[in-house]
Amino acid sequence: MPAAGYRFPDKAPAAMSRRLEKLKRVEEAKAPEDRLVNRDWDDEVQKKIGILNAVRQRNSKRHFIELATSAQVNICKTVEEAEAFFTKGGPKFTCKILKMFTEAFALSSNGLITDVPTVRSIQYLLFGLYAVCKNSGNPIDRDVKRNVLMWIQSDLAVRGLACHNQRTKAVALPEDFSTFIRAFFDTEYLTATQYTTRNALNFVLCANMMLDCSNRISELSRPALSNDDWEAYKKERKDNLCTWGRVELFAFPGADCRVELRARITFCGLKNTGQKGNKTKVIPIRLLPLYMAAEDTLRWLLILGLIDGVFEGVSSWADLEAVQPSRHGTSIPIKKSMLATPVSFPLCFRDRGSSYKLSSQIFRQPLYKPTDPSLCLLETEVMRSQHFVKQLKVLSRHCGLQSPMLPGVLRRGSAYLLGLMTSHEERCARMGHDDKDTTYWGAYRNQTSTVDFQALRHNLDAVDVSQMSSIFLAKSESAPTRVSEQGIIEISQDAELIKLLQRECEVIDQGVREFGSLATARAQGSSTASEYAAIRRQYQERERALLSKKFEEEYRQHFDNPDDATQITTPVEPKDQSAHFDNMLDAEDAEFALIDPVLLQDIDAVAEDLGNMLADFDSQSDDTQMDGANSDLGTETDATSLHSAGSISRNNFGLRVVAKNSVFEGLSDLIYNQPEGLSAARFADVCVEKFNHLHAADKYYPDQEPTPGTLSCRFCGVCLIGMDHNEHIRPCGLNAMAKYILEALDRNQESHPPARKCGMVGLDGVRHCAAKYKPKRDVNSGAHFVDHCYKRHRDASTGQYVCNDDATAFSSWDDFRIHRITQHAASTTVIPVDQKTGNPRAEILVFWCKICQRAFSRTEEDEDHHFVHHLDDVRLALDKHGFSGILVSARWFHPSFCIFCLYDGDAGLSTQFADFYTVSAFKKHLEKHLRDLVDDASIVCPASTDTANGIRAVCHRTEPMSKDALVAHLINDHKLAINRDNTYFKAMRKRARPVLGEKNINEAVHCVNASTRTISEEAKSVD
Repeated sequence: MPAAGYRFPDKAPAAMSRRLEKLKRVEEAKAPEDRLVNRDWDDEVQKKIGILNAVRQRNSKRHFIELATSAQVNICKTVEEAEAFFTKGGPKFTCKILKMFTEAFALSSNGLITDVPTVRSIQYLLFGLYAVCKNSGNPIDRDVKRNVLMWIQSDLAVRGLACHNQRTKAVALPEDFSTFIRAFFDTEYLTATQYTTRNALNFVLCANMMLDCSNRISELSRPALSNDDWEAYKKERKDNLCTWGRVELFAFPGADCRVELRARITFCGLKNTGQKGNKTKVIPIRLLPLYMAAEDTLRWLLILGLIDGVFEGVSSWADLEAVQPSRHGTSIPIKKSMLATPVSFPLCFRDRGSSYKLSSQIFRQPLYKPTDPSLCLLETEVMRSQHFVKQLKVLSRHCGLQSPMLPGVLRRGSAYLLGLMTSHEERCARMGHDDKDTTYWGAYRNQTSTVDFQALRHNLDAVDVSQMSSIFLAKSESAPTRVSEQGIIEISQDAELIKLLQRECEVIDQGVREFGSLATARAQGSSTASEYAAIRRQYQERERALLSKKFEEEYRQHFDNPDDATQITTPVEPKDQSAHFDNMLDAEDAEFALIDPVLLQDIDAVAEDLGNMLADFDSQSDDTQMDGANSDLGTETDATSLHSAGSISRNNFGLRVVAKNSVFEGLSDLIYNQPEGLSAARFADVCVEKFNHLHAADKYYPDQEPTPGTLSCRFCGVCLIGMDHNEHIRPCGLNAMAKYILEALDRNQESHPPARKCGMVGLDGVRHCAAKYKPKRDVNSGAHFVDHCYKRHRDASTGQYVCNDDATAFSSWDDFRIHRITQHAASTTVIPVDQKTGNPRAEILVFWCKICQRAFSRTEEDEDHHFVHHLDDVRLALDKHGFSGILVSARWFHPSFCIFCLYDGDAGLSTQFADFYTVSAFKKHLEKHLRDLVDDASIVCPASTDTANGIRAVCHRTEPMSKDALVAHLINDHKLAINRDNTYFKAMRKRARPVLGEKNINEAVHCVNASTRTISEEAKSVD
């Protein structure tokens, strides 16, 4: 302060002059009412409330209003009366009111640790209520607040309505995390749980960062907030959002003249930022040896960067290794356009409520089911914490852990190593704690000692006792994966479920009375159908919540009562994967149990709702949960679609591996059983290829996945959004392959002119065939050769086409034709063309193996020689999945077999292994066989006798049956979905032909073109 009488100079210094000039410009740009001289400064005092605190306060207020206005509590008659407590000058909270509210909350709540809520949870509820009243201008008296808090401790807890129990503060030891991640990379686990391959990369990166960077989950993911609150959170805590701009990558000279890559990641806006400045920590990370790739944070981060094209001038790992290193580190720049882009993508499935606005977070996710090709396929929103927690819990359950490996466990594992190996200062810096903060002692230290004190006391060699604090200690090898039968019965007696079921029946009856059926009401857009859908949805949500809660109870009971663990049985899955589950009540029993059969036998298509197999409670924070199950629409499907969709039950909380092939195949071996000489560049290239997919790992046939990073057909480039992907890709892939083969054959004949006539030795073994080939390939040229060979080179006794020039025989006419072209210089004009397109059909040049699930060129291998190696595979497939197989998203996860064709040994392997595009084609094919049976015939089951060419019998019923009995046997014993009345074929003319023994049984529905009616015309033939 200047001394009294001090006089400021008349002329302000230059700096002050510039400052005043700037202030003048700023004020003139404002509206008059916003200028400093015109504002009402008496009303300017505002209290800033963080968005997370605001959410907690809103929840406390909502709980009070809901309970206070209920008839059982009756503190207020109306919502308006309850709202008055939170207005200035409104009624005051008294001890009586707060105690009534608190006890009502305790009685109506389910604890997450025990059956009752914890004292701490109730206290936090009241703290939120106290803050709301204070901020609204109607504060609660200090003595009232203190009295109620003491009452919770002294009365509520004593009466057993609240508890002091806390979750076990488990710590992830380094060995625990290694075992945990190794279980994650199991192919079956990845295929059953990851909706996209990219999700797997997100999870392993986030889990490793939790440890290596000592992160809180809030530093990597989005809290459990609504979209509006999330937008406010991003504005309020923008420094907390980690982006590629926070990653710095450097190249240093390493051993053997190699480049050593290192990075540092800056985390800003840590906890308590604002009160104590912008708290920041900078974490250095480096590449680990390649054999430790599973736990190498930087390696996964770089692989993700290569997938997204983040680095300037770098497109592969080889480019990273080619950077010129320097002693002080050569900076590898990140593209300016990517600096504000999230590093990774969220896990699990797309949340339908998320926005598409550009965000500056690290963790993003692919869209769950994109429908608009104009939208970006990758959401730019940050990963939700509950998604990551759900993945951790599912993996923990898969490992048989009693306590799940939650984010808090990972962070405590980091704190354990820091406390054991580093200084107090370093631990506080990495954990984001203050130097005098006692948080570590209360929340992060390992509560189980890892010191062999007895060795110290008795001067013995120390033994590693850290295993006694392992989260894998006493892991279960037989943890339940579904609710027990007794649990199902208890759920069936839930009063609300019964009430919803009765209401549902009333609405169905109303729809039948008014429209004749509910399907008709739905087709006409009736309000009755909408009401039914709403009730059905409520029923399913209630059912799912009860199943999840009951499963959690029985899972805890499995560990709490080891002697009773055997009471919670894990029923054996039916071998044929049919829609019946042994652990549930039969549909007939449901009538007496007053429970909807759908509860006992509710099945969704795997491709439509893979998330239900992971049904679980989400998490609001590191150690708390919330119900996050997705609701789905109640759809009606017949037995065929139920069975072919994979038969997934909501009561199944274990892994449900359905597909035979997966993009993840070989990933675990690549990480843990690395071949000798594997380079880092090759490892990264394979990982980039495997993880850069925006679809389920098992959705497509091998090598038919869309172009990496897109949802476009890899063969023709067509965008697959809005269409049935496999329905386009499979024929398109066959056509592309056939086109390449035909071009190769034509090129070969340009340099090696073909023969002009057949010249093959006839069936008599003496005379040579003099039939001439057509000079030009057209519709008639192929038909001419077919007719010629059928008459002169087909053995009528075996039905095979015989090439006497080299003593070979073929059951497939297409194989015989290609053999003549490649081995005996027949002209390619013998290949028939389609009359509509003028191009050959793809199956003439390639054949599809439904066991390998791949296409093979007939120029390299014929069907007979290929299928003979799969005879044992047929028996395995039938034992596991029956004759019907499993079809999902127009892809046969496991193949179907016609029971008549498969056991017709005289028809040849080509017919025995006949493939079907769809369930309807398979069903119609079976019904054709049944239609041609004589009504009064006496028939044995085709699968009861071994075939001469090696197909083993799988049915023990060898006695003859009538036609009706055979149909019932196929439906009941072999789980084949057949129309008993064969109404589809009644309008068709019957043809007399034998039941078995001749190939012409299946000529109408042959091979891969069994059902090409729904395929686009351009996908049917070679372009």
